[in-house]
Amino acid sequence: YWSLDPEGLEALTTEEAEQLGFPPFQFTTEVFGKFWDANVYAGLRKFHQAKEFDPDSQEVALHLRHPLVQLSRDVNSPFAHGESVTS
Repeated sequence: YWSLDPEGLEALTTEEAEQLGFPPFQFTTEVFGKFWDANVYAGLRKFHQAKEFDPDSQEVALHLRHPLVQLSRDVNSPFAHGESVTS
């Protein structure tokens, strides 16, 4: 926010900032992702199964001593294994 207060404690309203000629804030988000072809993932699943790991579990990550990540239960994950996204 914009503020004329030297401590920055009192924010200007949007209208005040506009009248003083301050530019509006523009928030943008960019997301970049990298992924392999689906055949690579299918090959990895077969490899893990051949090594007697359950590819739908955390067994491989635990075996490799990678830290586990807990996803929020409140978020829908459309990219979970086996699901497709339609627009």
